[in-house]
Amino acid sequence: MSELVRAGVYGASGYAGMDLVELLIQHPQVNLVFGTSSTYAGDFIPGTDLRYIEPQEVDLGAVDVVFLALPHKASAPVAKQALERGLRVLDLSADLRLNTPEAYEKWYGVPHPHPELLPVPYGLPEVYRETLRSATVVAVPGCYPTATLLVLYPLLRVEGVAMEA
Repeated sequence: MSELVRAGVYGASGYAGMDLVELLIQHPQVNLVFGTSSTYAGDFIPGTDLRYIEPQEVDLGAVDVVFLALPHKASAPVAKQALERGLRVLDLSADLRLNTPEAYEKWYGVPHPHPELLPVPYGLPEVYRETLRSATVVAVPGCYPTATLLVLYPLLRVEGVAMEA
């Protein structure tokens, strides 16, 4: 049996964060170390013996990987901090999904807080499996893009979809 991966979840009390916590605590190779929530700090994280902590109370030295289930525009600074500590990062927000700072600014109306992080591999293993094996940071796709790409990708590979210019 391999060593447990020590994981932390920022934004653990939100919709995506709660689902992620549920998946992580059931995984046999993961040890959930922390979950953050500014709103529910001090309350128990459902299904665990852990309590939510404030984001500024996180000890990044206690984990191997962090999941960022934070609102868009809030994940990039946390990703930067975690990467500087040598951690792996999986970002569930859209902060790292766009490949350029220009695209980010166009969509969000503000400059990207850490353009040096871009581009980041898109976390769709059915398409990018080899790239993801060695990635230290991954932009986790949302549910709509995932559903759309999983249906269209096989057709695009065999040129089964006509693309108009």
